[in-house]
Amino acid sequence: MKMRLMTWNVNGLRAVLQRLDQSLKQFLDGLDADIVCLQETKLTRSELDQELVRPPGYDAFYSFCRQRGGYSGVVTFCKSEMPTVAAEEGLTGLWRTEDSVGHVGSIHRELNSKLVNNLESEGRCVITDHQAFVLINTYCPALASQDRLEYKLQFHALLEDRVRALQEANKRVIVVGDINIAHREIDHCDPGAYRIEGVSFSDHPCRRWMDSFVGTPDEKGGASSPQSQAVKESENNISNQPILIDTFRYFHPAQTKAFTPTVLRSVVKVNENWGRKFYVCTKPTGEKGNPDARCDFFQWADKNRKKATNNTQ
Repeated sequence: MKMRLMTWNVNGLRAVLQRLDQSLKQFLDGLDADIVCLQETKLTRSELDQELVRPPGYDAFYSFCRQRGGYSGVVTFCKSEMPTVAAEEGLTGLWRTEDSVGHVGSIHRELNSKLVNNLESEGRCVITDHQAFVLINTYCPALASQDRLEYKLQFHALLEDRVRALQEANKRVIVVGDINIAHREIDHCDPGAYRIEGVSFSDHPCRRWMDSFVGTPDEKGGASSPQSQAVKESENNISNQPILIDTFRYFHPAQTKAFTPTVLRSVVKVNENWGRKFYVCTKPTGEKGNPDARCDFFQWADKNRKKATNNTQ
């Protein structure tokens, strides 16, 4: 069964609907996707109305920031005919219900309970189980200041821990969303601005984490074959191998400028954003020759919808 997944940091869902002068259903239908994952919805639970909760033909799964309004938030919209057998909010099971996805990791037990509560209270993750795969829609914290670095790294650790727990339960995992870090120089619009004398672009704790979390093919050589990958994993400790594969870089290993302009609402100027939004799949999903592969292409979400140019990824 083929399906189309889309991810988009909308920077305010109501604002997007107002700009496009569309209902939520019109907006979702126009995206023409089976599953739509949005980040930075900036909604509160009290703002939900019938249209937002049950757009005709879709099921909606929200996570809201519990600490302040107009901040963060993610939502996953699934077409009603899509099999969705379980759903949950967050990464650690803190908000677990009877219909939760399950297979929670263990790192959160080692962290301060107040920190875990803070990490889970910003509305940064929704997980849905679609039988064939588990989908994690996430909005990772931005590195707005140096004191948020440890916070961001702790969130990364929780995300990786949950993915590993799901994989150990033999679940295929797809992670989509806004990681809020450009992995490599080719992913960044201005990597030179982030080079410090004597320190390489990649020598950043968040990028080092990305190296261990997401595998990317060599820009010149392309993606590894399943055979060569199997050899590598047999020769090395498998725990040292990235647990996901960047599907965009798998199909477009050398593409530059793979980010879209961000048009400010005031239309004063156009700036390029600081990285890409990721579709990443459980290894070796997406690799040629693998009968279990399901990610068989990557397409920019705005390719067939040029009208929606604001922040479309």
